[in-house]
Amino acid sequence: MKLSKILFSSAVLAALVFGFASCKEDEDEHDLLEVSGSTASVDYTNETATMQRGFVSTRTNHRAAVAVFTIDTKASTKDAGNLGFLFDVVKTSASDHKTANDGVTVDTYSFGNVTVNYNGTNLRTYVSLFKGVATKDANGNSLLDGSSNFKGADGKEASASGNGVTSAKETECLKTWTSLSGIKADSNGLLKVAVVVTPVAPTSDDANGSYSVNFYDASSVLSSGSKSDPSSWVSSSAKSLASATVAASWTAKASTEESKLPQSLIAFYAAVKPTSTFVGNINLPYIQNEAEVIEWDDVQY
Repeated sequence: MKLSKILFSSAVLAALVFGFASCKEDEDEHDLLEVSGSTASVDYTNETATMQRGFVSTRTNHRAAVAVFTIDTKASTKDAGNLGFLFDVVKTSASDHKTANDGVTVDTYSFGNVTVNYNGTNLRTYVSLFKGVATKDANGNSLLDGSSNFKGADGKEASASGNGVTSAKETECLKTWTSLSGIKADSNGLLKVAVVVTPVAPTSDDANGSYSVNFYDASSVLSSGSKSDPSSWVSSSAKSLASATVAASWTAKASTEESKLPQSLIAFYAAVKPTSTFVGNINLPYIQNEAEVIEWDDVQY
């Protein structure tokens, strides 16, 4: 259904205040994504006949966050690829019943996913919630390539009917592909859109919370905002271009203040289509967490 989906492994990198230290564990033959400061960038030409994907995970917790997507339309081939921001990333385990390795478990993940694409005419997006996504099967074989969607521990692509444990489940929260009308490239050919992800307390005690996902013109993001105050990040006159609600992995009391809601991890990915060049980035100008830092896991798949 959706080309361009990939997930990550984890590895620890030193905490830096919006900084980055290069100590790469090169598990990605493409080296597709590069990270610096608070930005994950792609500048890549795929000369093969298959989709190539790159992923950078973090060990950074978030509550609210702003992700600004930029696609360079002049440097990129038409409809070259996709950029993705993953939030509320949670790691679990599931038995892989497909292999002969009895008792072996594989890591699986759940997360909210915002993906942005430019098809040569429109800037487009979708938002989905994934559960039970695996990167490798119990034999250590990659589950990322050769498909158009994330896979579960059973090796099958995510679907609405997955159980979210051994089979990956996808819940579409904003339809694929929703056009973000009104976003135009600037004189340099750069298309930009800002995505604000905000946690919301449940309406009843000890129930699952949610995330509000809103899209804005990137010019609406204020440079004078306070990192601890999400209400100061976007101009009060800004109008949401699209919105979605994504169920959260955590539970909380209904009276919990936004600044006290549970935190989860974030990650980034990019995908470049066959015989295409893709140039773009995702920047985090604001992230609400305890330490106000970004800790990169410089491990790619």
